[in-house]
Amino acid sequence: KSGMMDGVANDGEKLVVALCVANFHHIRGCEIEWSTGELDEKMREEISARALPDQSHEVTTDHCYFKTGSFYCVACYRQVEAHLVEDAEASRSMVQKSVVAVSTQPLYGAVRVILGAYTKAYFAMGLFADKTLLENFYANVNTRLGKVTASNRDELVFRGIDLQGLLQRFNDNTLALFKVLWLEKRVIFYASPASGAVDSIVGLVSLFPNMFASIVGPQFYTAGEATDAKIFSFPLKNFEKTRWEPYLTLQDFESIQSNQSYVFGSSNSLVLGPAVSKLRADLIVNVNTGILHWNDK
Repeated sequence: KSGMMDGVANDGEKLVVALCVANFHHIRGCEIEWSTGELDEKMREEISARALPDQSHEVTTDHCYFKTGSFYCVACYRQVEAHLVEDAEASRSMVQKSVVAVSTQPLYGAVRVILGAYTKAYFAMGLFADKTLLENFYANVNTRLGKVTASNRDELVFRGIDLQGLLQRFNDNTLALFKVLWLEKRVIFYASPASGAVDSIVGLVSLFPNMFASIVGPQFYTAGEATDAKIFSFPLKNFEKTRWEPYLTLQDFESIQSNQSYVFGSSNSLVLGPAVSKLRADLIVNVNTGILHWNDK
């Protein structure tokens, strides 16, 4: 099992352990221009490859969630006209950057709510060399999130998850999606911007009993909750072979095609055509249209 639910219990250490800014350079491609906290070279490579979603040049703002090693990343992306900002790295008429927070837990919505506000302010200021706002975020975010405990666990893990938007987007197909995830099929969620795909996946996962509660470790259950979870076999054991990835880029597709069961998000329109037949997807969900494309072969 790998993906969204591989959380490591938080024993009082920081939830957000690193912060970085990734940008797009027309010659060097996607790269990390600034960071604070601990990032090894492999993490830096994976973050720079995923922080700016596929087809992000078509939108002005977006966010996505993804994994790197045993850590969980929230990327808030923005695009702005170069003449409106001061950026020494600007090499085209548009500047594209993502601010990425790296966490020990997949508290995607909770981190995004805070990071999104800081990213918006950072772009509004327009002085990209000045990282004071981002340094303030890194210095204060763990205090704002607080320590995960039995009393605040549910509020923290569900913060920022838009279930109303999920139901409005898919209507009665929401139940069909719930069932197909339960049956451990191979499912791709496509959306542009990427936020539609990652939000749909996180929202659907939150509908399964104790799936998100389990990621923060059994020590955060109360005695009664631990007993109930054991009686009702939560979290559900049949998800152990499913690989969950809120977001993958086109370059990541090969790494997932051998999995018996997977769920991942993409903002690359190639997933809607025959070019990805090797992935053998049972279902491709077009989040933009709400249409479910079943593969009966």
